[in-house]
Amino acid sequence: MQLLIILLFSPAYFYCNWQYFQYIGEQTGRRIVRWKGVGATFAVNYILFIACSYLQLHLIVNWTAFAVFLVAETALLFRCPLRQSVFHGLTCALIGLSINILSRSVMAIVQDIPASAFDGTSPNNEYKFIPVAAAFILAGAVFQIIRKTAWMERVGTIAADPSNLKFSTRLITAMYCYLFLNLLVYYMPGNYLIFKIWVVKACISVLVGYYIATLYAFKMSRLNRYREQNHAAHEELLKRMQEENELHFLAYTDPLTGCCNRKYFSMLLTQRMEKRDRFCLCFADLDGLKCVNDEFGHQAGMIGGIPVVLAVLLYTLQIYAEFSGTMDIVTGVAQLFGVSLAENFRRPFFSRSVQEFWRRWHVTLGAWLRDYIFYPISFSKFFMNLSKKAKKNLNEHFGKLAPIAFSMFFVWFGNGIWHGASWKYVVYGLYYYLIMMIGLLFEPLARRLIAKAHINISSRGYRLWQMARTFLLVCFGMLIFRAKDLPQAFTLFGSVFTGFDAGVLTSGALIRDFGLYTSDFILLFLSVLLILAVGIMQEKGLVVRDVIARRTLAARWAVYYIGIFSVILFGAYGAGYRIIDLIYAQF
Repeated sequence: MQLLIILLFSPAYFYCNWQYFQYIGEQTGRRIVRWKGVGATFAVNYILFIACSYLQLHLIVNWTAFAVFLVAETALLFRCPLRQSVFHGLTCALIGLSINILSRSVMAIVQDIPASAFDGTSPNNEYKFIPVAAAFILAGAVFQIIRKTAWMERVGTIAADPSNLKFSTRLITAMYCYLFLNLLVYYMPGNYLIFKIWVVKACISVLVGYYIATLYAFKMSRLNRYREQNHAAHEELLKRMQEENELHFLAYTDPLTGCCNRKYFSMLLTQRMEKRDRFCLCFADLDGLKCVNDEFGHQAGMIGGIPVVLAVLLYTLQIYAEFSGTMDIVTGVAQLFGVSLAENFRRPFFSRSVQEFWRRWHVTLGAWLRDYIFYPISFSKFFMNLSKKAKKNLNEHFGKLAPIAFSMFFVWFGNGIWHGASWKYVVYGLYYYLIMMIGLLFEPLARRLIAKAHINISSRGYRLWQMARTFLLVCFGMLIFRAKDLPQAFTLFGSVFTGFDAGVLTSGALIRDFGLYTSDFILLFLSVLLILAVGIMQEKGLVVRDVIARRTLAARWAVYYIGIFSVILFGAYGAGYRIIDLIYAQF
């Protein structure tokens, strides 16, 4: 008898599932990707139902398994994301369970029988198949009706909004659990009308609550979409206003000087004359401007090639002189009070590699990065094991290089961030990281090539080549450091390789373009020679202070007076000069 009832019940069960599949297909706009899986899932569904019926499991267990299987069907057959699959599967289970409990409770009230008669664990369960079949037919009919209404748009809008989808899924789950609590009434013996009416009220409340919650989530999703559209429209408006300002600038501004052009002047003059405003008109002329344009062209300000290279080289020397000189002043003042400070610069331009350069440049910062970033990372358990595996599977060189590569990345990323919160500083740090990694990676190959070429690495010429190479690599890094932002850094880097004209070295254009005098370049050259001479002495182990102290009284005071009067004579001050902070003052 039970088998016959189950077979008669199957059309209702399949009808509900098929209408759910139709609902999901129209909701997601996806076709069933595995039609063979449809028959399989129907079969598994029904076998699961029959098993639950014969095993006499509680309704909570049956409907939990049903909800899980619905979510799995949605994800597998329609390739829906997991969160959307959970949302749609729980929606179907919630509607089905609500109608199922409502049908059982109404039938229990009409027939005046205990609600426990509809529990799978009850021996008198011949009544339960009628409301169950009715519930599945009603649930399928609900999905069929929903597909033809505006409710589909609302649910689709919620499913496309991640925040409201998450909210709706949690709310439906809570309602589902609330229905499970009402299923506990099937455990209660006796025929109590109040309990059955309570369950009916709970089912109606859940269905109404689901409607209100879905409507609320739909309104919030539309509001979020309108906010996104308004934000996009605002961004577009700002972009158009910026483009309009740029067009206005291009139309009324001279690209060479940045001043207002003749067209703007004519427009402004016309406006003032129409308004009959009082104004004063002055004319100014620059003597010899035509000769400058004829000789150097109107693009004289667009420099590249040798001027840019020279500017980068001089900027590197300037930043070293200012930073190192400031530290020398601080160290000397501290020694007057008996305080010895750590040496911060050890003649970095005598370095033969970029690694050695940064061991000599800003020593205190390098020591801090080494002690608090490099050592903790490279000597950690994970990277020590990584080094062992690299030595075992690759070779000794890569085994040593693996922890160094990871550690130095964080060191140079931190070095860039330390200089400033900007992408150009990050690229500045990673530039040196890339140079060092290339050197370490190809170090064995370089050694073999040097050996085959029979190059004497101890010779003076080879050491000078290494110093010059290191200096040029550092200068390119300083170019990134000097630029206003990252796009300008790339522009300056490209200009280094364009516009090479050796004539600028002899024509005097360099001096005029930089706004300097010949005496400025002579003084700059002598200053660099002095710094170089002092550096060579220190590299040989001589202490300049001790060398001067061993001279006669007249010789010592001659050196002191030369230094004092050099500052007085060659200092930039007086009329026409303005005070400029040190380059490193902003860092």
